[in-house]
Amino acid sequence: LKDIKVRQAIAYAIDRNDIVKKALFGEGKVAKSHIGSGLSWLYTDKFDYAFNPAKANQLLDEAGFKRGADGKRFPLRIHWASGRDYEGRAAEIIKDNLRAVGIDVTVQVLDRPSFIDKVFRNWDFDLANQLFTTGPDPSISVTPRYHSNQIKKAPFVNGMGYSNPAVDKLFDAEFSIIDRTKRAAMWRDIQQHLMNDLPALPLFEVPPIHAASAKYRDIVTGSQG
Repeated sequence: LKDIKVRQAIAYAIDRNDIVKKALFGEGKVAKSHIGSGLSWLYTDKFDYAFNPAKANQLLDEAGFKRGADGKRFPLRIHWASGRDYEGRAAEIIKDNLRAVGIDVTVQVLDRPSFIDKVFRNWDFDLANQLFTTGPDPSISVTPRYHSNQIKKAPFVNGMGYSNPAVDKLFDAEFSIIDRTKRAAMWRDIQQHLMNDLPALPLFEVPPIHAASAKYRDIVTGSQG
């Protein structure tokens, strides 16, 4: 997973439309950025990965992970925490998708405290399914996930150990920009870096459903935006 071609191959190999259909029963949509599409003033989907198993196989071969006699390239574990069953269903679909390109995946389900310990405190994982918010402002909710100063053994920060100086520089500057157009452009650069480097692969967006009077606008209904 340290090899960018392997991470990109995994992105091409996973059928996220199928995950939305089967894990979420159609009640959601494919996530195409590390930013939720609801943040429309800065969101872009132009750096997304279309489902392409042939491309995945090509990248894995180029990375030097040839199939063995049994058709397998290497094993991986994927963890999820009990409580949100759609994460478990997604893990099983990912297992099937990656088997098709020669990656042998074992799905491991844990209770929430054990999952947090294993993934975020002990870094004892290969892949993990974790729901995150990206609003109401990405400086609050996204930056702590990917900034190198958040590589800590603590819950819900940069447990991937992701470090890109160019991204850090953008994180350190964007929140002080008053001009929203300029700030949005910086966040689009951040999204391009993250989708290229793939410290994480956005899978799906879970739809928030709220009712409000049409007399109001720009309503923030909770901490998740």
